[in-house]
Amino acid sequence: FIRDKKHIVFAVNVNDTVPPAAEIKPFIARLNDNITAEDFVVSYVDKTDVKIKFKSEPDLSSVGVRDVCVILTDAYGNASEYNSQIAVVDIPEELTLEHGFTKYELKTEIFKNIGELSETVYLSTDFSSINVGENQLTLASDYGELTIKLTVTDNTAPVLKLKELRSYVGVDVVAKDFVQSCYDASNVEFHFVAEPNVSAVGSFPITIIAKDSSGNTTEAQTYLHIRKDTVPPVIYGVKNITVRTGGTVSYKSGVYAVDAVSGDV
Repeated sequence: FIRDKKHIVFAVNVNDTVPPAAEIKPFIARLNDNITAEDFVVSYVDKTDVKIKFKSEPDLSSVGVRDVCVILTDAYGNASEYNSQIAVVDIPEELTLEHGFTKYELKTEIFKNIGELSETVYLSTDFSSINVGENQLTLASDYGELTIKLTVTDNTAPVLKLKELRSYVGVDVVAKDFVQSCYDASNVEFHFVAEPNVSAVGSFPITIIAKDSSGNTTEAQTYLHIRKDTVPPVIYGVKNITVRTGGTVSYKSGVYAVDAVSGDV
């Protein structure tokens, strides 16, 4: 220290001799992925800035599980070493499949190149949630998670079965009225090739197009049978009415009519 008549000045040196403390996790990576030592560190505690590096770079050139050593060094040169493991897998980042595959077929395609590691990596995404279009799948393991972009294509036309329809003159019909069944992996819309003429009696050929959300189409033909409506409406609610002289009468009160074709009249 330095002393003068009015002041005493002390010089204090603070030494940090405690190395960083860390929580470490295993890691999973694809072949030749770019990884860093930080990928293995969940958290660390130290009073200074910490640098994290591998003791030696892990080999990512082949499939398998390897030991990894991570070194954490603080600003005072205190270092701690932690051991972990990395699983290196040959799993694609993106995958394209035509719809109609089973869960077994999907797993076979994903895991076909990872050998014994297939016993420790599994598909955690619900298979029933996979739809035509882009899907993100999650693979879980004891070493962490990976994601895959799965594109499900639909190049198959709808399977369409039509039925004949009987209707009446002047009653509009829609294409869906003729559909008995339709099977497809996605939503399907139905359209007439030509709008039917419902103003005349007769049997007319009808062609319908089924188009799914992927643009695949199917055409099928059926018949529309049109006849005249010869059954009159049925009137309900008619009853005898008693009224005083000079009173008012509501003849339609409680009276209504229903037609077999037109409905309420």
